[in-house]
Amino acid sequence: MKKLIFVVVVVLLFLAVQARLFYQGEYQPPPNTLPRFDDVFVPQPPASGYSEDYQRKPGILVVDRSHDNDFSLAELNVPLMRIISRGFTVEYLGGI
Repeated sequence: MKKLIFVVVVVLLFLAVQARLFYQGEYQPPPNTLPRFDDVFVPQPPASGYSEDYQRKPGILVVDRSHDNDFSLAELNVPLMRIISRGFTVEYLGGI
């Protein structure tokens, strides 16, 4: 039992001496060098109005459905209607 107490005391003494010799104090993080977002100025591009003017030109748009892509035809409804209104024909490749 005395041997165990001796070992514990020696280990604690060793740890205390090591902490005293090598401990440098509390961690002090370096100062924050990130810019403040209030100081950042991002110029806005000039606003250009949207124009619905277009020229009707014939053409074919092929929609590839043969690879089971993760979209449905309902999701393409608005873009396809705009393309059809410009004179294009929509054809589907593969199954619908």
